[in-house]
Amino acid sequence: MLVDLSVPAGARRRMTVAGPRRRAVVALLAALVCVMLAGSGVSLAAAGGRAAAAARIRWGRAEQVPGLAALNKGYDSGISSLSCWAAGDCAAGGSYTDVHRHVQAFVASERNGRWGTAEEVPGTAALNKGGNARVGYVSCARTGACVAVGTYTSKAGNQQWFTAGERRGRWGKAAPVPDPALNQASISTVWCAAGGLCAAGGSFDNLSSTDGAWLMTETYGRWHRAVEVPGLAALTVPGGTDAVTAVACTSAGNCIAGGSYVFTTTAPVNTPPYYASSTGTSVFVITEKRGVWGSAEEAPGMMSLNGGWSAGLALLSCPSAGNCTAAGGYLPIPEGAEEACDPADPTCPSVWAISERNGTWRNAHGTDLGYGDALTCPSPSDCVLGGDTANFSSFARLVTETNGTWGNLLKLNGTSVTSVSCSSPGYCAAGGENNENSTFVATERSGRWGKAITPAGIPAQYSPDVNNPNYTGALVIAVSCPPKVDLCTAAGYYQGPKGGLRAFIVSQSR
Repeated sequence: MLVDLSVPAGARRRMTVAGPRRRAVVALLAALVCVMLAGSGVSLAAAGGRAAAAARIRWGRAEQVPGLAALNKGYDSGISSLSCWAAGDCAAGGSYTDVHRHVQAFVASERNGRWGTAEEVPGTAALNKGGNARVGYVSCARTGACVAVGTYTSKAGNQQWFTAGERRGRWGKAAPVPDPALNQASISTVWCAAGGLCAAGGSFDNLSSTDGAWLMTETYGRWHRAVEVPGLAALTVPGGTDAVTAVACTSAGNCIAGGSYVFTTTAPVNTPPYYASSTGTSVFVITEKRGVWGSAEEAPGMMSLNGGWSAGLALLSCPSAGNCTAAGGYLPIPEGAEEACDPADPTCPSVWAISERNGTWRNAHGTDLGYGDALTCPSPSDCVLGGDTANFSSFARLVTETNGTWGNLLKLNGTSVTSVSCSSPGYCAAGGENNENSTFVATERSGRWGKAITPAGIPAQYSPDVNNPNYTGALVIAVSCPPKVDLCTAAGYYQGPKGGLRAFIVSQSR
């Protein structure tokens, strides 16, 4: 998962390529279901019971995070990440604005269906001298131990990263992610799991007129020395800008990372002027096994997908070792054409996906999404990618991989999917922006998506802001469905009646 912590609450993050763009018989079916269930060892009675129980699930009423109003004296707050390990047991993180109009990071925990009081992440007050901190990512293990990852601003105005752990309902002191100790290094992404397992990556000046990419891991609470991405120098060109943009681990010493690199090429015919260049940007992937990073390789199929033109990696999900899926944006060349399509054209798709199965990466392929914001894989060969098409008057879209085969676009009643989570294949929930400048949640049960609705307690419609065409009065930013549990939770922000943004949480119940 890639976390973009540079975007404040209330703004929308888009996954695109670089550039000034705008904003993806009944008898036969019954027989097939019987065969599938028999092959999986799931009885018809058990499957039917689960489907019947899931049909009774309803979204509750949105509620504010307890205690956040006391912290949020500047009137702007929002939840940016959410993680649930059981029904009624979750952790959330985000930001609020204090009385001095400084943005601060907060966390909150839910136990047995009751949310505790929100608190400033311990230790961030001493770190956040520049007045701009937020939690961007929360992850919880099935044991209930959690970790939060976020950013803060130093006194000199530089963005830095921190991690903070939680055990038995008590959050520990935030610890800065150590400097990579590389020349002019910057951190692009940090991933963590509870228990002291983390990975980070970014770019640095390698003193050879090229911005190189680096990786660094933490195991059992100890950060190891940052290393330049092995093998990437053979792919890139002098003067290029390379970077790690996403990283994830399945266990200590076993991680996957990806990013972008620059190479010499020729722009496709009739490429829009603002994309024309003598170099292209493509995608690399790299694997760590037993604590040793392999060699970076070009993501298979990227060159044939778009002639090796402009592409980047933004999203990564790994349900198990050797089984990952990544997605990103690219400037496509339609099949059979010799020229790139214009990204301003709503019919121009620009999101690709690639899957690793049993340690081998398959070829990248294009999707019909114009923008991608969310990716989740509850199991190998089963993923959901969400976003929208190429303009803001479009529909929220999902594309699902089932048993290794990607299906067609599914349209939801909204304009964009911003988050999606699954408890198991076919049992998912999504959230995003609706057609009335507000937000929605939608639920999938037994492989069938229901109607998108605005949670009770959130206005279903907000008046448009003529000065801000991207304005959204309410937005679900995070959704979490505990493994094997069909009860999900969503969180985000909404605009209060007197102005200002308020964080909210909404949960499902039977």
